[in-house]
Amino acid sequence: MPKRHNGKHCPLAVRQRIVNALANGDSKRAIARGLRVSNNTVTAIAEQEWQQVDARKQRIVAQCERNATLAADQLAERLETEKLSANQLVPVFGVSVDKMLALTGQGPCLQIANVIMPTPEEKAQREAIDQKLDEITRRLRDAAQTREDSRQRKLNEAGRVAVTDHQVIPIRD
Repeated sequence: MPKRHNGKHCPLAVRQRIVNALANGDSKRAIARGLRVSNNTVTAIAEQEWQQVDARKQRIVAQCERNATLAADQLAERLETEKLSANQLVPVFGVSVDKMLALTGQGPCLQIANVIMPTPEEKAQREAIDQKLDEITRRLRDAAQTREDSRQRKLNEAGRVAVTDHQVIPIRD
């Protein structure tokens, strides 16, 4: 028994729109709804025109890759020459890369980070620790300065240093 839906009664303009939509990566169901044809008609045309769909996909992939390359080049040039707005180039670059990846069957790299924000109590505890650490740092700095002042005073009392405008120079025998 022959297939019921073979797309032979589908007008050429609708057939081409189905092929274009398939090449763009639209779902068969969305295409059927949008063009008011059955899912089976879209499937039949996809099977009949698979080479045409594949060729269009490859052409779109090449165009997206070229667009991404041009946008990246212009973005780099923008950083050097201030010719074009980065706000204009970044979306073109990003969309072109995403489209190229989608059409070649590669998914975009997605990384999700879950950041757990501290509670008010944890934040207060961290601030208290920070204050204690700042106090320790201040005391160490003060102790080091006291030691240095003491050393300089002893060298001065012994007459073992020459003091200039900007530095203390130990005198060697």
